[in-house]
Amino acid sequence: VLCLYLSLIGDRHSLLTMAIVAGLLLWSMTGKQVVRRGLPLFALLAVALLLGGQLRAFGTQELRTLEPQERIDEGPFVLPEIAHVPRRPEGPVRKAANVLLSNEMFAAHFSMYGILRNSVPPEPFISMRYLWASAAPAFVRGERPSSAYDLYARGAHLQEGQGYTIHHAAGWYLNAGFAGPLLGGLLLGLVWGGVVRLRNRTDKYHPVLGVLPFLFVAFLPQVLRNGPEAYRTLLVEGLLLPVLILLLTSAYRRRGRTPDIP
Repeated sequence: VLCLYLSLIGDRHSLLTMAIVAGLLLWSMTGKQVVRRGLPLFALLAVALLLGGQLRAFGTQELRTLEPQERIDEGPFVLPEIAHVPRRPEGPVRKAANVLLSNEMFAAHFSMYGILRNSVPPEPFISMRYLWASAAPAFVRGERPSSAYDLYARGAHLQEGQGYTIHHAAGWYLNAGFAGPLLGGLLLGLVWGGVVRLRNRTDKYHPVLGVLPFLFVAFLPQVLRNGPEAYRTLLVEGLLLPVLILLLTSAYRRRGRTPDIP
């Protein structure tokens, strides 16, 4: 379901990252059997990537009316460094790469370049203040403070109305300077190690906790494309809500009945 959703909205970045991280996780768990056990998963992700690439070639109006629209020649790119790059792929190799890849997949990874090029100064603990304020009701906190992405957008003079993303490491840099990416990597490793340890202790805790590493891996692409603010969404939407649903389902099953699904 998640692969279909990401494919329909054209989010190939999350699909590709999910394939890489899921492959590494399966390899660490199964060793040489990763190809045999992970083949259905990789096949599903490959189909989702191809479908998403094809859908992105159509505009909103084309998808609504199912009629092709005339393409407008926008001319070469404005930046001199990439002016020689064609806007439309030519040849089978480039067309195949265009289906699987896009510049949006790498946009977050260039955020650190934008920060350093424009000398955006770090603001200590800007993400922590944002998270603290977001936990309070609106009538108590008043106006919500800026996030690391807001600081990046202002400092790098990003075009208003255009969608951008910020890499997780770049978000940590805006919080603590060059020490930020080290702290962010340490925290990310601690969280990942924590959910793996909980999975290995399912005999002591609830068996449902065994899905925590898989939930974490599924949500990891969203974390990588956001600053430290992503941990709130990871905790609530990525971990707590799915685990709560599984706990309720298992409770019904232990009582010998299944919930009514409309």
